[in-house]
Amino acid sequence: MAKLFTDRFIRYRNMKPFGSFQRAVLWPMNAWRVLVPEQSGSALNIFEEAILGLIKSRCTDVNKIADLLCLSVTLVDYIIQQMVNNGLLTSAMGLTPKGKRKLTEQEELKTSLASGYVFQDIFTGELMPRFVKELQYIDADEYRDGRPAFRRSRGEEQLDSPTLVSHLNAEHALNPPSAYEIIDCIRDHNVAIHNRKLQADEFLDLERMRYDSIEIVDSTPVPVYLWCWLYQKENSGKEWLVTDPTDITPASEWMRNRMSRQLEHQPNLAGTLNQMFGIERKATTDWKAREDEIQESARLELLSEFPGIRHIPLAEKYLLAVIRRTKNIEQNDRVYREDIDSLIGEAQKLVEALFQWVLQKWPAPSAHVRLQGKPKPWLRRDVYQALEIECVPSGLIKKLAGPDTYQVKRALENGQASLKALVSAAALSTCDHQETHPLRKLSKDEIKLIEIMELAELRNPASHASQRKFKKEEALTASETAMHCAKVLSNWV
Repeated sequence: MAKLFTDRFIRYRNMKPFGSFQRAVLWPMNAWRVLVPEQSGSALNIFEEAILGLIKSRCTDVNKIADLLCLSVTLVDYIIQQMVNNGLLTSAMGLTPKGKRKLTEQEELKTSLASGYVFQDIFTGELMPRFVKELQYIDADEYRDGRPAFRRSRGEEQLDSPTLVSHLNAEHALNPPSAYEIIDCIRDHNVAIHNRKLQADEFLDLERMRYDSIEIVDSTPVPVYLWCWLYQKENSGKEWLVTDPTDITPASEWMRNRMSRQLEHQPNLAGTLNQMFGIERKATTDWKAREDEIQESARLELLSEFPGIRHIPLAEKYLLAVIRRTKNIEQNDRVYREDIDSLIGEAQKLVEALFQWVLQKWPAPSAHVRLQGKPKPWLRRDVYQALEIECVPSGLIKKLAGPDTYQVKRALENGQASLKALVSAAALSTCDHQETHPLRKLSKDEIKLIEIMELAELRNPASHASQRKFKKEEALTASETAMHCAKVLSNWV
């Protein structure tokens, strides 16, 4: 008799996927009820609200607004012009009656809350990057040796008997998610909806959520089983996929990763994968060797080709992810867009971690002097030109001078900035380490800063909602750039 986590089963639309193998899976989750602001078509976005609020407070200088909001002047100019066009501002930077009304409505919206749910993985405590307005319960039609079975549709005799994921090795004393975790969860939910609408031809009744005010309603969660499908597409080799439990996207990398991590503790789940790959049921972990081939190959490559990388914080983790994803893309004829975007994203994170380490090892206390005031772009170009760094060709000077001064200063202070700002800050830090800094010793062919800055320019379309579809070759080029940078800089540990 199977011991159940709960008798509450949740299934959203989640149609059976097409493929050579499909099996329903019930995953144990904690559902937390939360309050979020109600949606309204008249709501301002966070930037519009902030800018209108500052203008109402008689702050009308675009440069000062950009400084206060940590945004670029160009973006603030653009938002202001859009609000002028929409009748919220006058051309003289004054609030129109419509603009004043919108600000008042925005304050009222913050006091109007609606309830919904976020799902917490009971094994890790992490939130699934989805938000739902209600829990859609389904009842089991019968129990087979204690395991629930469900009829696919009314009048149909055939039952689905999902693979039941055991909850016995879970952390039972999980803490409630924080407001910051819920906000991140809803942000990811909104990005998934935006991307899905861009990719789908049919009308999708999917609504993005606001998250400017978050509150957990109940002190204890609702234990549930969440329904999803584990499946394999035709002629996909060793590739296996998992559906999005909330049915926003066809496949869920989040759920697949969780299943992969739990396999050694879940003989039923491992047995289901054994069936998928035609392995005898008794060898419940044999299939794992197949999955581990890429992982082990990536680990051995990291240890043999990048011996110093283990001493660079975060870089080892991102490098392993880049190698693994690269191998996966290279070995499959059919590659999904999310895999390509993920590889580009991991490549960017790897290079960011490397340049954060450079700024930690070669700090630059005097570099701030060169950025005093707020030098104009042409003056910033003069600063980088004066450094006379061999690996920085003249064509790269303009790109190094491009990032906002505030971002470069943040990079110098704590490394928390965009990749472009990190590279620019690293170039400035050479002035304090004339004899020891790697950017002083490496040639342009060795460090390849031009390719690194090109990788940085992929950040927005790859990491955020975008209509741009990257090609497999672009992802592999990004991977090559990041791994080359890792190989070169790991020799300077």
